[in-house]
Amino acid sequence: MKNDYTDDYKVEQLKIMRNYELNQPENEQYGAHLTHWSGAAHPINLDAEALSVLIRHYSGEKQSTFGAPQVLTFAVNNQGTLQFTQSIHDHDVVVTRTEHNGASGHVDIIPPCEFVMLLNFWRHVKMNDIRNDFINPNGKNKEE
Repeated sequence: MKNDYTDDYKVEQLKIMRNYELNQPENEQYGAHLTHWSGAAHPINLDAEALSVLIRHYSGEKQSTFGAPQVLTFAVNNQGTLQFTQSIHDHDVVVTRTEHNGASGHVDIIPPCEFVMLLNFWRHVKMNDIRNDFINPNGKNKEE
């Protein structure tokens, strides 16, 4: 469902802010500063999730399509975790690696079309038994 508040410029700027926040260590995420011209309210800081809500709004999504984020978490090397989060259907997937000591590591944001492409590539390699160092190192066929 679409709303009437689409604004590509705001979406672009909000994504820059959110991406910057997500790529900072957790103790260095200060949020985007929001003030109102009237001065009647005190300034506040918006965290990455609040910025994501604004991105969805200015992308044209109605609030009724907002749902609880879908989250997948996997244990990875060195006792860390890899978390995939998608806040709304057919939108970016935020990939966060957390180190064994709880420190936030690298963050990637994957557009939905590229996420699907990665899964299709994985399926292609597996179904055709293609040798690939990351996916199928013992494959019998060479990559084309």
